[in-house]
Amino acid sequence: MTERPPPDAGRPRRPLSPVALGAALVLGLIALLCAVGPLVWPVSSATTHLSLGATPPLATILELETTGDERLLDLPRADRLAANGNRALGDLLPGRAPLEPAPGETIAWVQVPPVLPGPEGYPVPPAWVRPGEGEAYLAAVAPHLEPDPGWQQTWKVGASPLRFLLGTDELGRDLAVRILEGGRLSLAVGLAATLVSVTIGLLYGGIAGYAGGRVDTLLMRIVDVLYSLPFLLFVILLMVVFPRSLLLLFLAIGAVEWLTTARIVRGEILARKRLPYVLAARALGLGHGTILLRHLLPNTLGPVLVYATLTVPTVILLESVLSFLGLGVQPPASSWGILINEGAERMLAYPWMLVGPSLLFALTLLSLNLLGDGLRDRLDPRARFRLRR
Repeated sequence: MTERPPPDAGRPRRPLSPVALGAALVLGLIALLCAVGPLVWPVSSATTHLSLGATPPLATILELETTGDERLLDLPRADRLAANGNRALGDLLPGRAPLEPAPGETIAWVQVPPVLPGPEGYPVPPAWVRPGEGEAYLAAVAPHLEPDPGWQQTWKVGASPLRFLLGTDELGRDLAVRILEGGRLSLAVGLAATLVSVTIGLLYGGIAGYAGGRVDTLLMRIVDVLYSLPFLLFVILLMVVFPRSLLLLFLAIGAVEWLTTARIVRGEILARKRLPYVLAARALGLGHGTILLRHLLPNTLGPVLVYATLTVPTVILLESVLSFLGLGVQPPASSWGILINEGAERMLAYPWMLVGPSLLFALTLLSLNLLGDGLRDRLDPRARFRLRR
């Protein structure tokens, strides 16, 4: 007696497209970086360098030492301060070279008191004076000042090992490790809230589709009413009424993202509950709960899984909007939404604070959408039927 082949035997299965596989690989690398990166990063996200401030990516950093005090200063800012100080007094040293002090050299910090107006009437800003130009600068400034021993301070330049890959924020915190930690939280919110929404949608849509009749009509009218409410307003109300926490953020976002899942599951259940295998299960005396949970709902996971991959970027965007409005993740914790908000407020002065998190955020959303498209093509039975024909 020969065994009967399984129903799918001989049917060609459509593999994931190279684009979808590449998107899955990129998404896995991003998740791995966000999970492991902050643990092995040489600088903690909580470490601040207040004297450093917002520093461009890969900028050279000077380590300055004086009696009883130390500070860090990035070379672009020091060069800009020196140029501004000279320009305010009428370009005292027109042939000046870039500020590139070597370790062991000294550099002067000149703070002009009282406020000295420049040629155009503006106050002379403080300035770093380059090595070898201190005497010329002081000779030009001294005639305008009363003797004051506190208006100049000399610093010794040391070699600093710090070099920030993506720059720092205004508090001197490493932006790269903040982006990785923010990605860890944003991805956790996206996955957890999507899991909540898929669970609610599966049960709600499954019950509505299997029960049918008045129960189905009542449950779907509730869905229609909830669809008419602004999702963002509903989440904001939940975040305002209840104490803020990450758990509430997961539940609040998941509570408004299950409606489409419920409709998808309901449609699948309606199409399958009259199939022979369901009628056979009823003839064997299986209960309604067993038929729904063991036979119907597992067969709807294909389209639900595809929609879930498209829900994750939606949830991450919603969390970013809430953080942008100050209702999501609260400082000192960071998420991509918080970092993008901070970067947007300072994009003219410090564009790197916006570029870094925005690029990684956009790459994650693109990867999720491409993966969802690939899974849809892979799990769509009509696509397999067209391929078989």
